[in-house]
Amino acid sequence: VHSPLMGVETAASTQLMGYAMDGFPMYGPLDDASVLDDCNGITNSDGSYQYHVRTLEQVDQSLDYCQGTNVEVNWNYILGCYSGSVENSAVQDSTSYTLDSSCVEDTDTTSSPTAAPITSTPTPTSAPVATPTTIESCVDSDLEVKVNGAAKTCTWVSKNTTKRCAKGKGAVAIHCPQTCGECAAYACEDTTKRFYLTNGKQKSCNWVSTKNTEKRCSKTGIDTTCRSTCQAYNPISICS
Repeated sequence: VHSPLMGVETAASTQLMGYAMDGFPMYGPLDDASVLDDCNGITNSDGSYQYHVRTLEQVDQSLDYCQGTNVEVNWNYILGCYSGSVENSAVQDSTSYTLDSSCVEDTDTTSSPTAAPITSTPTPTSAPVATPTTIESCVDSDLEVKVNGAAKTCTWVSKNTTKRCAKGKGAVAIHCPQTCGECAAYACEDTTKRFYLTNGKQKSCNWVSTKNTEKRCSKTGIDTTCRSTCQAYNPISICS
């Protein structure tokens, strides 16, 4: 049985559970896990980054552990992946580890230490963000869009534009403006329908704009799908 609370019976979202190997702190679960990125992290208003563990109910345990070739795992009780670098972290056997001279060892459990113990933790690295690229002209979304409950591509739309561009009360034309000949109206607009990430998860442009926008815009296909939201990070030249 997995223990996302790492041995703690209950944990609030503000409770520090420990530090991941990339140096970022890990806290208790949030009531709404949808605001977390694929690594279980979130960027705060002050620019700091932290992880939150998930409850058993917030993890789909019917899925396989791995997501094919993706670095994120489906069983993301504690972490889905490392957002920062772990190259400066080391794994050692506790029985042979020598306590650093800068640390204070508390041998008296009945009295308070004169100074708070100083522990050495990895220095957090900044969450990776892709280098902005400029999209030169009107483009279709690179991601599949949900049409009548099924995932469809703009290539599928191109096979019968008269009928398929009108689906979703015209929302498909917003998703595929080049294919549907609607560049003048929608080249710089976000798609209004739900779409599928490359890992199969369904998302919307509202999800992109709500949290971690720059990082989410760097995901494959998001910049050509949420064109208005991602304009500041992956600009479309004709929308400048």
